[in-house]
Amino acid sequence: MSGSVTLKGDDQVLRAIEERLGDRKVKSAVYKILREEAAEQTEDLRGVISGFALTGRNAAAVDHGGVSMSQGTPTIKIGFGDPSRAPLVHLSEFGYAGNGSPRGLGAIRKLAEANKPKYLQNVQTKIKQELF
Repeated sequence: MSGSVTLKGDDQVLRAIEERLGDRKVKSAVYKILREEAAEQTEDLRGVISGFALTGRNAAAVDHGGVSMSQGTPTIKIGFGDPSRAPLVHLSEFGYAGNGSPRGLGAIRKLAEANKPKYLQNVQTKIKQELF
């Protein structure tokens, strides 16, 4: 799934919150929220992938990792625990699986685009609930 979401203008707010509450508490809350959101996004992705799965092994292979720091930003990657499944899903995603127009064509991209606003809203709401 290709795509990313960036929250702009939150650096100053997060710095002020860190100064007030402490770096450890803020990191703990952010990591917890990211794990919760990754679990939700993983379930959504499993649902989309099951639409063009033949055996169900593709959807079962979808998983997310833990929180890691990528260029100073906490990040969670969502992908396939079984690396052999990813090429098969991407072939289906782009219509190269023997049918020029499969029913799942572009489903992962559409999910990513549709979930961007929902993801941002969920993260903002959870941060407010957790830290304020």
